Amino acid sequence: MLIQYIFSSEKIRVAKEKVLGIRHYKSKKDKYFNIPSRILAIGIIFVAIFSFSGFPSEALGEKESKKEETYSPVLEELKINPIRNNISNRAREAEPKKFALKTLDDSVIEIGTKKHFPSHPYFKLNKWEGEISFKIEIPYNTNGNPEKLGNKLRYSSNKRDIDFYPTKIGEKKEIDVFEIEVILKEKPKTNKVEFIIEKENLDLRLITQKDLIQEKTQELLNSGQGLAGEIQFNPNHIDSIIAENRKKRDKPLGIIEGEEITDEERNYITRRAFRILRPKIKDSNGWEVFGKFELEEGLLKLIIPQEFLNNAIYPIFVDPTIDYGSEATFNSANTKYISISTLDSTHFVVGYRDDGGDDYGHCKIGTVSGSTISYGSEYVFNSADTYHISVSALDSTHFVVGYRDHGGDGYGHCKIGTVSGSTISYGSEYVFNSPSAFNLYISALDSTHFVVGYWDTGGDSYGHCKIGTVSGSAISYGSEATFNSAVTSYISISALDSTHFVVGYKDSGNSSYGTAIIGTVSGSAISYGSEATFNSASTDYISVSALDSTYFVVSYRDVGNSSYGTAIIGTVSGSTISYGSEYVYNSAATYFTSVYALDSTSFAVGYCDAGNSSYGTGIIGMVSGSAISYSDEYVFNSATTYYLSNFALDPTHFVVGYQDGGNSNYGTGIIGTYTPSTTYQPRPSGVSPSGGGLLIF
Repeated sequence: MLIQYIFSSEKIRVAKEKVLGIRHYKSKKDKYFNIPSRILAIGIIFVAIFSFSGFPSEALGEKESKKEETYSPVLEELKINPIRNNISNRAREAEPKKFALKTLDDSVIEIGTKKHFPSHPYFKLNKWEGEISFKIEIPYNTNGNPEKLGNKLRYSSNKRDIDFYPTKIGEKKEIDVFEIEVILKEKPKTNKVEFIIEKENLDLRLITQKDLIQEKTQELLNSGQGLAGEIQFNPNHIDSIIAENRKKRDKPLGIIEGEEITDEERNYITRRAFRILRPKIKDSNGWEVFGKFELEEGLLKLIIPQEFLNNAIYPIFVDPTIDYGSEATFNSANTKYISISTLDSTHFVVGYRDDGGDDYGHCKIGTVSGSTISYGSEYVFNSADTYHISVSALDSTHFVVGYRDHGGDGYGHCKIGTVSGSTISYGSEYVFNSPSAFNLYISALDSTHFVVGYWDTGGDSYGHCKIGTVSGSAISYGSEATFNSAVTSYISISALDSTHFVVGYKDSGNSSYGTAIIGTVSGSAISYGSEATFNSASTDYISVSALDSTYFVVSYRDVGNSSYGTAIIGTVSGSTISYGSEYVYNSAATYFTSVYALDSTSFAVGYCDAGNSSYGTGIIGMVSGSAISYSDEYVFNSATTYYLSNFALDPTHFVVGYQDGGNSNYGTGIIGTYTPSTTYQPRPSGVSPSGGGLLIF
């Protein structure tokens, strides 16, 4: 994207003379041009690129003394100094760096990244002593502070680089511009790039070819050449954007005989601040096309020809995407302890505590049609205050629900729910732990067996599991089997197959490290392998999901790494676990993580992103061996989002249940649709393929 100051080198020469006090009134119109006390003349010196005498050595906002003899349109070497903030050294290290470019007319360009996630780079212009400002945010996350490459600032990520730098264009390199350049290393998920813009005292106009013809025709008529003159204009100005400032004159212009002037010209000064030239897109083989701009309130949209994206390079991988359907409320009251499990590809059960109503434990059946959810009636499974709810489907018409009967005996209980359409009936409740049970989690092993894990707060405070055997709607339990002889919290369980499961948990007996262990089932008895630490730091909001019988994924909040949302792949050999590297999916404080495998090589994570106003957010993880790569993040609830539960319907659809802080903490569900990566075929014959990326400028 090229940002150009408006006037030609000749006009700059004239401007220089005016700044130095030299007068050349060639006509009455030229005299009008000078009336506003040379403000207009100074105003044409746009920060984009031209005569820099270096950047201010002090903080942004302090002005460098001007030396008129150094005023020149010749571009000098770019020198970039981080803005000095009045903060402590430790805070300064945590702050994203900003860079200021200051021009001789005291205009300032600021380049930096947003302080809070998402870490989008931005370009900001303050011109005419702050009378106008313009900011454009590049809608891509980057890896922190930029790298200086000569006169460029480069912000990077795995998928793209973003460069900011001054340059010259034109046949003789006579036009000074500032360039914002995006290098795409992979095919984007859409041919539209939406830049967020903020402006003050500035109007933006999209200039079409028709506008240019009309403008040049009027110039010919005004010059006396008439329509016989040749209409010429710069093709780069087609579909460009003009930024103008309209300011009321301190004193209206007088009327001079023989000079035509409109009321608009008499009373207002319209100053062109800069132009954004028509975008050009080029691939690594030199294939070039023009893009198009669209202007909307607060947005500048860049449209790239889809055919170009489809054939630009080989191979191309489309970034995986998530689309969410409409939110569907399942409980119109404050809702906690939400748990979801899929019955089949179009039905799921959701269990929850009706915290804003009777505090009882309830379940409902959700029916999915496309991306829409409808619910049946709610059915109470515990008519007392109910905590720590967990549901798991046994088959398409049966599920088990576990809970702590807080308003009754405080014990840990389970019940079998039988589904007919959207109707639920329950069997009797069966106690699995006579003292109190917290942080319980249930995972079905097959249609007649499940494992329940819990923290025995009423007994030894250790982490235990039991096998439940189902006969009709009756449950019998095996013996209690301890997997962690210490205080145990954030328990999560996933079946690897009908006789093996993995338990993830926070081990308070080992510095609160994140730990997992394999359980092996024989009948109703459980034996364990060795504990295996996956995060050697305090670990919260642990969620595990089996990818297949020998691999699983763990999602968690890594308190030892700024509470970032992180995932890791575990590999199972017998009852032994080994891990790959940790992979951060959210570089901000992360809460209520919930992960579920879509298939053996991909999984969906839902979480509360405290770095983005605690919005409910989803991301897709793609697994290769023990390595993880991620899609972009996708917000599914633009409000505080707690008590998340994530579950797959099929390999490309999943359901998320959550407490919606933007809607009175109601219990809500939503369907996510995952579009996997696609490999594109080579470009058309006659165009040789090569590696590299797309260059947008």
